[in-house]
Amino acid sequence: MKKKIHDLDSVLSEIGQFGGFQILTCAFLCIPIFLAAFRSLSYIFTASSVEHRCHINECDLDNNTHYAFLPSWLNNSIPYENGIPAKCSRYKSRGFTSDFENDTSHVCMDDLFDQSTIESCDEFVFKDDRKTIATEFNLLCSHNGWKLALVGTLNSFGQLIGVPLGGYVSDRYGRRTTLALAGTLSALMGIIRSFSVDYIMFAIFESLDAAVGIVLFPTCMVLAMEMVGPEKRVLASIILTLFIPLGNASMGVVAIYVTDWRSLLRILTIPGLVHIFYFWFINESVRWLLVQSRYEEATTALNRAAKLNKTNLSEASLKDLYADNELVKTTSKQSSCESYPIRDIFKSPKLLWRIANCCFCFITNTLVYYGLSLNSVTLAGDKHMNFIFACLVELPGFLISYIVMSKLGRRPSQSGSLIISGVACFLSCFATQRQPWLAFLLFLIGKFAIGVSFTVLYIYVSELFPTNLRQSLLSFCSMFGRIGSMVAPQTPLIAQYVPSLPLILFGTFAVTSGLLVLRFPETLDTKLPTTIVDAENVGEKKLEKPDGANS
Repeated sequence: MKKKIHDLDSVLSEIGQFGGFQILTCAFLCIPIFLAAFRSLSYIFTASSVEHRCHINECDLDNNTHYAFLPSWLNNSIPYENGIPAKCSRYKSRGFTSDFENDTSHVCMDDLFDQSTIESCDEFVFKDDRKTIATEFNLLCSHNGWKLALVGTLNSFGQLIGVPLGGYVSDRYGRRTTLALAGTLSALMGIIRSFSVDYIMFAIFESLDAAVGIVLFPTCMVLAMEMVGPEKRVLASIILTLFIPLGNASMGVVAIYVTDWRSLLRILTIPGLVHIFYFWFINESVRWLLVQSRYEEATTALNRAAKLNKTNLSEASLKDLYADNELVKTTSKQSSCESYPIRDIFKSPKLLWRIANCCFCFITNTLVYYGLSLNSVTLAGDKHMNFIFACLVELPGFLISYIVMSKLGRRPSQSGSLIISGVACFLSCFATQRQPWLAFLLFLIGKFAIGVSFTVLYIYVSELFPTNLRQSLLSFCSMFGRIGSMVAPQTPLIAQYVPSLPLILFGTFAVTSGLLVLRFPETLDTKLPTTIVDAENVGEKKLEKPDGANS
């Protein structure tokens, strides 16, 4: 009879798959995820434009400390566009002297202006006292709009660079070390950015902050997944993911009351300095310790887990675990010397097509998810409340994804959520003019559905590829996904010219990707593929559950 492999999953089943130790670990990991989300989209408010109009020297009195934004005489001096005063242009002055200061009727007459000639202005009156980099670095008018949009793209570019670097550092130096250093450095980058003296400095540190900060979520997820038993991994991932919209929504609440972008950045980033204490708050991943053959530290961590879970861990189990771990490492080294499995991918048209389809699915998810988040502040109504609602609508989506993945399967969940999001975006285009409430409702449905899709995506894709290539191919697809998040910040700029175009773009990508997902195999209740041959045939064999555990 073949000897049963005694791996870490077996040990976790013995000491408890989701007991006090795992709950405490997940609680500590929720904090970095919340803080990362708390500031990850800060550029929506720090790098946004504000409502403004030209300062009319002839009529806006210099002895006023606060100018009326829409005085009764404004249409005499400024052209209107769709019922809204132009932001950066005014009628040319005739050069007359106004007696407006002594005029008790407070009417700035139209004969002061040549309404046949429009000119630009460089002094402005603002609707409120909100300050962003647009007001401080004079990036207000349309010819500077691309600079504000570029901030979001640079943020995504930083993430593109940070994803592979973070994975390398995590595998080389450990999950805990990566978490503590990345969180602390991200906080420092944000604090430095709050002292920016010009646009270039702000943009550089926005990108650097994103490159370091993007490491936090996957590191926390890996740490949690490597410490939780196989049957509870989906549940743990859902719990941790819930703190992303909570962090985003909390940022929106803070932005309502903190109107200065420098103060806002400091409030969002200073709490991140708590990450330095994670060297002592949490244990290093036992799986990583096993890979590094650091068995003494692994024993300490597992014994602590057993104690907190109020169970016992036998010495025999530890000896079997370490012995089988050495056997697996020796076998892996021999295999790596004999073959390069990544090359075999190019011999499999089926897997090449699957990788391309996964990349497009990631691009679609990031484009629609971030695009809807960014465009929420351009909808009718208060932009802060719109953003908060667009974030909070994801919460039920995460919970529903846990149910539909288990009941309906991965493929229907992925395809259905993408198509629903796309259709909602299309319908929202036709409701924007006369029924803004309906447009916003459809907008929320689209954001809800893409949140479900994003949750399913990471789990689904990890089940489509073989063990020896799973992490590298998942990272490869995720990197391609950053193309979508780099394009998303430009869509509000496009909406200034064709308001419905971003929603049409999101809908087209979502529906197309939803249909292409139907080409994937179903992976519910199937064994995780170990080899490339297994991956080609995934979905054909159902999982046989021995003594209880899925992986």
